[in-house]
Amino acid sequence: MSVLLCSKWSTNQPVESAKIHSQPIHKMKNLFNCLTFLFLVGIAFGQHSSQENKLVVNFQNRMIKRFNQLGLKTSKFETEKFRIDYFDGGQGPVLVLLHGFGGNGPLTWRKQVAPLSKRYRLIIPDLCWFDKSYSQSAPTLEAQLEAISALLKSLDIQEYSLAGISYGGFIGLALANQDPQKVAKLVIIDSPGHTFDTNELNTLATRLDVESVADIFVPTSPEELKRLLKLTYYSPVLIPKGILTQLYEVYFSKNHPQQRELLRTLATTTLLDSVGKERLDCAIIWGEKDDVFPLSEGEKLAEALHAKFAIIKRAGHIVNLERSKKFNKRLIELLENK
Repeated sequence: MSVLLCSKWSTNQPVESAKIHSQPIHKMKNLFNCLTFLFLVGIAFGQHSSQENKLVVNFQNRMIKRFNQLGLKTSKFETEKFRIDYFDGGQGPVLVLLHGFGGNGPLTWRKQVAPLSKRYRLIIPDLCWFDKSYSQSAPTLEAQLEAISALLKSLDIQEYSLAGISYGGFIGLALANQDPQKVAKLVIIDSPGHTFDTNELNTLATRLDVESVADIFVPTSPEELKRLLKLTYYSPVLIPKGILTQLYEVYFSKNHPQQRELLRTLATTTLLDSVGKERLDCAIIWGEKDDVFPLSEGEKLAEALHAKFAIIKRAGHIVNLERSKKFNKRLIELLENK
């Protein structure tokens, strides 16, 4: 169910504050480092507060420009039934990257594109009901599978590897199970797959004092987004209020009914019931301090799939952004069976 932009920030808890000061600066690297720096530079040059809300959009535009420089082009696959926005480019065998619950493809994988595009042709789609991608079908895991399958067919992709984080891991597992002969390698990242008891999500909701898991992963205000961000990263970081508001407006303010339905139907899907009948070439990466899906869920899935299991220490749910260098190295090793 992943969220891309996360922190353990809380100005009202002295323990959190002490943790912030004890962390080495180089350990607290993620998207907000860049955004906070830009925010402070803006103050130094006398920007008005109304301009501060442009920082996230400007960052997004620069990120897309950087992708283009690395050879990835913005594309759109559209039929009467659905529209999928995606990036496509790079050198080598095909690697499909599936994002989690929140944000979109490029923001999720922004720290992986530079090293991976030198070794793989990357296809990075925005899943249905995230950003501008959508489907006319009811919001289900089956609809996501249908859309991604159609995209790959339109690109005449005969063989590919997959890496999916959190919610994207569920889709990746279903896709690999549906067409195992086409999937050279599957890497699941902080996603418990078919061995997960979805009733555990109710436990998470109880712990955070909300009625349902959708109240956690589908924020309806910047304040609810702040709670979500606090859940998903291990390392804390301060987020200026204006940037938090803009993050919500740009990445989290759309498609709430469809996203809530995706979570509801995930608990009842039968799409993963047949997983295990086909032997998948699979590896799993997990953040040691994941508060969304605990490490034990990754170990259980790895045993069921006979998969290699890699733990990234001092990382939370969004391991690929929080410990990007270690993650990138391990991901490449697993993709290349080292």
